Amino acid sequence: MRAAILLFILFIAAQLAGCGGGGGGGATVPPVTQATTALVTLSTAGSVPSGALIGDIDITLTLPAGVSIRSVPSAVNPAVLVPELGVVTLKGSAAGAASQSSLSATYHPGSPNRVSITLISGNGVTPAEAFATVNCDIAAGSAPLPAEFILGANIAPTGIFDLNAAALPNMTAKFSVAIN
Repeated sequence: MRAAILLFILFIAAQLAGCGGGGGGGATVPPVTQATTALVTLSTAGSVPSGALIGDIDITLTLPAGVSIRSVPSAVNPAVLVPELGVVTLKGSAAGAASQSSLSATYHPGSPNRVSITLISGNGVTPAEAFATVNCDIAAGSAPLPAEFILGANIAPTGIFDLNAAALPNMTAKFSVAIN
């Protein structure tokens, strides 16, 4: 009888040890995907005198660590890097069919990477609208936050001028960042 009880206990222990709980009841954690691009949309905010339009915007976008743009040497001066075609593009009234806008950008790699942007518009840019986008690349292992991008004026006070090259002190350049 002892042998039967011992055999019964071993049988139950073996059954309990083999029970894994079914394996399908726990939640799975989805893999974390790395963002590879950031789209920065540049716009203006503030007020201009009645009837005035923006004629010039001269700013620099400072990129966070691990963020860069695709660039090539300038055809005019190979020591200067310029964004590849489609990296910095016009938007809004600056890009309109009747627009006489000229957009130039220079890439300054380093610590930090920076993009200097100058927009000159003969017909004027409507205040308080997006005027350009910057397509950025995010390096593997980097996780930039929108708050880490910095926008500044190249020419005091705000880097924004009317069609007669008069400073527009009540205007500022601003941006939004979409990280993908």
